Amino acid sequence: MRAPYVLLAIFTFLLAIVTRFVHLPDLIEKRTDDSSSDGSAWAFNHLRLGAFAIFTYVGAEVAIGSIMITFLGQPSMDSLSHAARLHSTY
Repeated sequence: MRAPYVLLAIFTFLLAIVTRFVHLPDLIEKRTDDSSSDGSAWAFNHLRLGAFAIFTYVGAEVAIGSIMITFLGQPSMDSLSHAARLHSTY
């Protein structure tokens, strides 16, 4: 029963040892004095677009869930209120 967990622990420990001795490159760029950045993260276009995408996705997900609850409760759907309650809990 415990053999898979012991093997995973040994593998993780070996991976940690190998990672310790592997030389990884420096990923932080050296800052030059002539850069005109104000230090704000919002200066990056990818951050603004990513925040907009997450906001839109979460809004769509919540809207679909609330519309589905209303749809399942309609008489044409045999008033599936139990299905609507199940959906609203997830």
